[in-house]
Amino acid sequence: QRYPEAAPLYQRLVQQYRGTTQSAEAQRVLRFLSDQEADRLYQQAMERFDQEDYAQAVQPLQQVIAQYPGTPSEAAARCNLGLAYQHLGQVEQALQVYDQAIAALEHRPEEQPALEFAQAQRTELQPSGLREQPSEYRNP
Repeated sequence: QRYPEAAPLYQRLVQQYRGTTQSAEAQRVLRFLSDQEADRLYQQAMERFDQEDYAQAVQPLQQVIAQYPGTPSEAAARCNLGLAYQHLGQVEQALQVYDQAIAALEHRPEEQPALEFAQAQRTELQPSGLREQPSEYRNP
């Protein structure tokens, strides 16, 4: 919960001790803290999603995508941002999000399930239009 305070300290360690085991350890801790913060924010968004408050889920999902690229939470956030827009009836926005998700995830083999989900949702939203009840993507 104190990631914003800890991150700059570890970043300073990385810079100060570049090329040392201390720097490598600080980088590992930074990645861990980043993943934890991304997951915290993602869970906050999913609580809103589960309450069917899709409009309020959009902002934290966008924040995960923007601030925590390359994390598992970012991949899941991309999928659920598209779903939030679907639930809000914003099909064009959902299509755009799915296109961005596909581009971002197609070279990340560890995120294959999220990629396939985004591709399936994108295909389903083609000219036939919005489904009645889109299903959410859960980060495995």
